[in-house]
Amino acid sequence: MTQTEKNVKVLKQWLKENGLSYEEKSIIKGMEVDIFIPKVKIAVCIGDNQVFFETLKKDYAPFFIRESESEEKTTEKITNCCIQQMRKIHQKYSSLKRRK
Repeated sequence: MTQTEKNVKVLKQWLKENGLSYEEKSIIKGMEVDIFIPKVKIAVCIGDNQVFFETLKKDYAPFFIRESESEEKTTEKITNCCIQQMRKIHQKYSSLKRRK
């Protein structure tokens, strides 16, 4: 099992433990996404892809799984990414609520 496969396995396990549903091999904005987490709008790509990043960065949080990263690093990154996305969603909701 390669390091990338281990990282994907750890990521899926983390998502299940935290109650986040995900879709595999989705198409978003014309880009193939390896794993998509709709609740927090995170698009996961295995490896580096600048086109993927540029296409999705405005509406989604692009998340990359790299061969050189450990399982702990992947877990730390997805945790931080989810927290950031939840903050954005909360801020958007709060600003909409204040306008009413």
